[in-house]
Amino acid sequence: MMLLVDLAARVTFVLGVALVMSALLRTRSAAWRHWLLATAIACAAAMPALGRIAPSWNMVVAPAAIVSMASAPPATSIIAVPSALANDTPPVVMSGERRRAIDLVTVLGWIWAAGFITCAGLLGTGLARLWWLAAHARSVTDGRWFDLAHATAREAGVARRIRLLHGAHPALLVTWGLLRPTILLPATALHWSDDRIRIVLRHEIAHIRRHDWSVQLVAEFVHAVHWFNPLAWIARHRLRDASEQACDDEVIASGVDPAAYATHLLQLARLFTSGRGPWAAVPAMAQPCSLERRITAMLSPCVNRTPASRAARLATALPVLAFTVAIAGAAIAQSATARFSGIVSDPTGAPLPDTTITLTHRETTVGHALPTDQAGAFDFAALPPGEYALEARTPGFATLKETITLRAGDAVQRDFRLNIGTVEESITVSGVARPSMPRKAPASVESIVAKFAGKRLQPPIKIKDVRPEYPQSLRDAGVEGRVVLEGRIAADGSVTDIRVVDAAHQDLVKPARDAASQWQFEPTRLWGTPVDVLMTMTFNFQRQPAAK
Repeated sequence: MMLLVDLAARVTFVLGVALVMSALLRTRSAAWRHWLLATAIACAAAMPALGRIAPSWNMVVAPAAIVSMASAPPATSIIAVPSALANDTPPVVMSGERRRAIDLVTVLGWIWAAGFITCAGLLGTGLARLWWLAAHARSVTDGRWFDLAHATAREAGVARRIRLLHGAHPALLVTWGLLRPTILLPATALHWSDDRIRIVLRHEIAHIRRHDWSVQLVAEFVHAVHWFNPLAWIARHRLRDASEQACDDEVIASGVDPAAYATHLLQLARLFTSGRGPWAAVPAMAQPCSLERRITAMLSPCVNRTPASRAARLATALPVLAFTVAIAGAAIAQSATARFSGIVSDPTGAPLPDTTITLTHRETTVGHALPTDQAGAFDFAALPPGEYALEARTPGFATLKETITLRAGDAVQRDFRLNIGTVEESITVSGVARPSMPRKAPASVESIVAKFAGKRLQPPIKIKDVRPEYPQSLRDAGVEGRVVLEGRIAADGSVTDIRVVDAAHQDLVKPARDAASQWQFEPTRLWGTPVDVLMTMTFNFQRQPAAK
């Protein structure tokens, strides 16, 4: 949703400037104004692609924050020793303010989707109906319309083959198509006078020569995506009006008397008003909504009817494109500071209150720290921009360490999930034999669960301890040193997935591994549910016991 808001802001800049320029230069020809609006709309449609290739720069606005980031993936474990693990705080779901914010974003997203589907559906329905009418219309391959159409096309410099269709609708005169332009004539068109036929053909072939149908389709697409933006509606409407007036200018420039043209246009408008429906992206010769302005323009001797030359089009398109590229590359920010917020949760998704979040600026080494609230939320406001070292620490869970970069004006949101910390076990093995025995009298499972009922995290408790044997042959040979193993205390309390991390002598690995594989634990419990936890085991083999 934030991407759409950001895109809408950039498109608003482009369309707004184009509309203002069009209004200020209203004394220029309709063809020039149409080209200006068409270029701006095409640039607005290409804004997402231009944003990927445009050079970036900062533009500061106020007061709203507009940069957001999606939730981060779960944090990776960093070794930490569980201590003071009990926490009486029950699981809390998302805070009310954050839930309302997410719900609002979801609702706005659905509203936008409904508007887009509606606009796109209307456009698709109009195009489908055109296809249906064309399929049921009769091709005109001879007669007055056919001869005059090809003669008018040659005069206008249109080399593409034009398809003429005669439909059954009494009041439908439309032109569409890019590679194969089509003119659909109303049922009464075969009885029109030659003068009216010439006027109609000159107007419709002007649309074909200018590619107005393709330009209008792009405008309809931009309107569908930005249906909530009033400037998208205004630009589409003015583009259509400028298209009709530019074609009117071409008809008059061909030698048609303006008064005669206005008379025919009024008669066609009366004929078409009763039977014409809304046709999206299809130029219509006699639209009642713009008829008065068009007739006023065609009867005025002061109207500029100069067509847009190639040099004028290039001189217009380059500044519009350059402005669009600049807007596409702008990093819009609200101030010189940044904001960083989020929620910290455990592996089950329950929030972790009282988790200390520390941000340390890499350059200034200034630190910022605060604890999470009961909903696991944190919020740093007014942070200087730059690169920060983030650390999230709470007893019993793996410390999270990350690097984040904040730019001026960013409002970054990141949610983190902390894994359970790693258990550490250290044993010294000497030449003095010791019997295998539990470290402490094992408690019943029922009493252990009852003891930690309602607690957030219950640490593992060893209920079977097997001491490794120090082979006499190794002691006699003077082999001693440290063996470090890593394993996993499974949910059933057994030690699995044992692997060697470090070993002073390979012959010491087997007795250490054999002993560790026989250990048994009352497993780690998260909110009463057994979970796996990593364990680091260090065995120090010494020929002589350490002095007391």
